[in-house]
Amino acid sequence: MVIYADVLICVNMIMDYFLLSLTSKLCKTACSFRRQLIGSAVGGICALSILLPFDGLMFSFLQRLVTASILTLTTWGFGTIKAFFRRFCCFMICSFGFSGALFVVIYFLKPNGMFERGGVFYYQLSPLFLVLSSAFCYFLITLLSRFINRDRKTTVQLFIKEGSAELSTVALVDSGNCLKEPFSEKGVILLDPKYENMLITKKDRRVIPYETVSGGGVLMGFRPDKIELLDEKNREPLDLYIVFSNTPLKNYGAILPAEAI
Repeated sequence: MVIYADVLICVNMIMDYFLLSLTSKLCKTACSFRRQLIGSAVGGICALSILLPFDGLMFSFLQRLVTASILTLTTWGFGTIKAFFRRFCCFMICSFGFSGALFVVIYFLKPNGMFERGGVFYYQLSPLFLVLSSAFCYFLITLLSRFINRDRKTTVQLFIKEGSAELSTVALVDSGNCLKEPFSEKGVILLDPKYENMLITKKDRRVIPYETVSGGGVLMGFRPDKIELLDEKNREPLDLYIVFSNTPLKNYGAILPAEAI
């Protein structure tokens, strides 16, 4: 069977984007589109490993482990050992489940031009089918995301205390808030800049990197004494960092990462 490298990379890039999106939803770990796209592109390149002159169960298993590790690091970074292991295991579970489903398709339907080895799949497909497959995966991910988040609130009443200063504001719960304190991997609340003079702290501030469509930069954040959701009195206080936005937030006083609740 003739294997074309461009088709191999393209097919596995689409599949890896689907798997990374699914992993992000299941782990409740937000990730920017750019990082997922880079991760899926790296996964597509890693698929070239099936062209190596090695075979066997052990090689296939090691191939999966190495590829999953590279994709996890590329997409989310390392962070803490616990965070990396959780994302790695979730990606492996999704990968094995997806591979199992496609193996059933190969075994029973025996489609022409379909090949699998070590979790890497090759399809001799037309460009039109690849585009339609991408659209279907996006639609499927969207439906799954809505199903997972069907009972999740979109706004909450947020309470923050730092020293003698107290602040209560309405926060938008946003899965697009991907901000992380890089060493602890803790989530970050983005506050409207009008609150900066209210929450003055003497604590050391940490560098919080961010990425936007127009570029990136850093914000300086700190962990306040207490963060609570006033809507849920019995809930444990949130262990998050806070930063102040460079521009005013519209309609809300803060943006809370969805994974925090």
